[in-house]
Amino acid sequence: MKINNIDIRRPVSETLSKSGRDAHLKTHNLHQRYYLDGKQLPGVSAILKNLGWSTNGLLNWQKTLLLKGQDPEASLTEAATLGTVTHQYLEDWIQQRTTDSSHVKPVHQQFAELAVQWFAAWAVKQNFSFLATEQQVISSVHRYGGTFDVLGNHCGMKVLADFKTSKAVYPSHLIQLAGYQIAYDEMYPDEPIEKMAVIKISSEEAQMQVHWLDVEEWAAAREVFLYCRKLHALKKALKG
Repeated sequence: MKINNIDIRRPVSETLSKSGRDAHLKTHNLHQRYYLDGKQLPGVSAILKNLGWSTNGLLNWQKTLLLKGQDPEASLTEAATLGTVTHQYLEDWIQQRTTDSSHVKPVHQQFAELAVQWFAAWAVKQNFSFLATEQQVISSVHRYGGTFDVLGNHCGMKVLADFKTSKAVYPSHLIQLAGYQIAYDEMYPDEPIEKMAVIKISSEEAQMQVHWLDVEEWAAAREVFLYCRKLHALKKALKG
């Protein structure tokens, strides 16, 4: 396939790690579980629920919809479904699979295919190669797990990246990436993450943005995530 005379076939990496999913799209949330020493661990997403400031924007958004007579729950479900569909299309493109989209809404399929075109064209221009998708990581030190979207190589550096179908790149996105990075570096200390990026694909703005974390963002995101992990543990200890 070509877009603007750019071949968007995936740059092949012989070391690409296959994900555990098949090519059949499931539009419901895919809940991952993590275990260590026979005990279930919290996931990165569960830990980030302790990030209090991230709820303010959501509450304001819900209030706006209610004032307009719209259903916030239905809007959240629609957004989540679009995100799931888009993630699966992107993952299947990276893994060189054909997505079974027989039960996907045409509007979702249209956006997901456009997202693949944007990302594929960017990856080819940037000579971005792929090492793994949807890989689980576990931190035995901090006792949590997570599943990141993409591990790749960019300019000779190991990159951890996450896809977001949102209006903007939010602090919570950076903190989520830091959670994956902490666990990954713990598991692979000889091959640490060197760059991190949030790949924002917006349906409203009809564009893709790649946000590379700078040194200050990276350090702050790590610290905030570890505080959230401590809060998660303390909250469980409070039984009242």
